[in-house]
Amino acid sequence: MDTVVLVLMLLTAFNFLLKQTFWKLIAVGIIAAICAVFAGLMWPYAIEQSKTQIANWLSNQPLMLDTSVLLSVEVCIQMAYAMTNALVAVLGIVATVNGKTSAAGVSEIDWKALTGVIVIALAGGILGLLWWNIRNRNKEKSVKQ
Repeated sequence: MDTVVLVLMLLTAFNFLLKQTFWKLIAVGIIAAICAVFAGLMWPYAIEQSKTQIANWLSNQPLMLDTSVLLSVEVCIQMAYAMTNALVAVLGIVATVNGKTSAAGVSEIDWKALTGVIVIALAGGILGLLWWNIRNRNKEKSVKQ
């Protein structure tokens, strides 16, 4: 389990670094400064966590299943961005359910939650399309001038 969690952390760091290649140097510098400040402020809390406490969190099946759902939604949103997200998704599912890839099914659907996810996905798609159209119009105007 420790190896799977380590690989997940490395893949997450690689995805973050990959995404930074699309930003300008000043933006990368600002993000690096924010990360440094965050790491500097969080280290006192991180060193207070014992290995047994973290192991207890990792062995908590309901908590790991909830984490699995969040990880799956995040990976689905970013799947088109980089193929490493597919590996993160597979390892995340394995890691968050402690090596068990099957779970008991449920016979009911939470329609509010499903509607919320669909609305958020559609809103993000529409906003992305609008942003893309605005950027293309601005590029066309600058080329014509």
